[in-house]
Amino acid sequence: MTLDFAVRFPHNLTDAHKERRVNSCQKIVEAMDKRNMQKNLVFTDEKQFYARGIGNAASRKAWIPPDGDVPQIARRMPMAKKWMVLWAANFDGLHFFRVMPNNTTVTSQVYIAFLQDAFNSFNTHQLRQTRKAVQWENATLIHDNAPVHVSRATTTFLETKRCHRLDQPPYSPYTNICNRLIFPLLEMRRTNIDFVYSHSLETFLDDSKESISNEIMRHEFDKLKHHCQLIIQHHGNFV
Repeated sequence: MTLDFAVRFPHNLTDAHKERRVNSCQKIVEAMDKRNMQKNLVFTDEKQFYARGIGNAASRKAWIPPDGDVPQIARRMPMAKKWMVLWAANFDGLHFFRVMPNNTTVTSQVYIAFLQDAFNSFNTHQLRQTRKAVQWENATLIHDNAPVHVSRATTTFLETKRCHRLDQPPYSPYTNICNRLIFPLLEMRRTNIDFVYSHSLETFLDDSKESISNEIMRHEFDKLKHHCQLIIQHHGNFV
């Protein structure tokens, strides 16, 4: 059985939440049944990347008390240096990311600019020649209900681009390919890596996206479809 995020994000789902989860998953499954949807289904999300990795020697340093008790493992503090990364991806192996300057707030205008750059990257001449390009009017965008994603400015912008949007089911980060696959892979890859400057993070992300093969993404397409079907079968409950 597929593992949902019920354990990591315990939440007492109401009947309304369950109904929304079922409805959203039904629409996602219907979209995934359409032709070329592996290419045209685009997911976006954001993630904070700390400068210091967890799992390296520095993160395990701790003072040993005189009584010999097990030392506490040093952890990153909430105010530690970090960068916000915006990511867009489809199941055909296209990825686009942007590292935001330190302490920058992601506003609707910042997110809109990111979407424009992402879709420009997904619609180059080379991609059109290989029929892998993604165009606004054919794309289906899935992102969560963060304020910048559902703001009037963002909604109006997507309408002008004639880009179809599907809701991510509530309390279901596992239905977003970024949270489901990409971000965990990146964190596993960077275990022993510290990022001193933003360009070192950009280099790491650029190298890492090349390691996420088309085969992995296409396999994840089927796994996500199956997961959404399980949510429907379980009437919106965590599975």
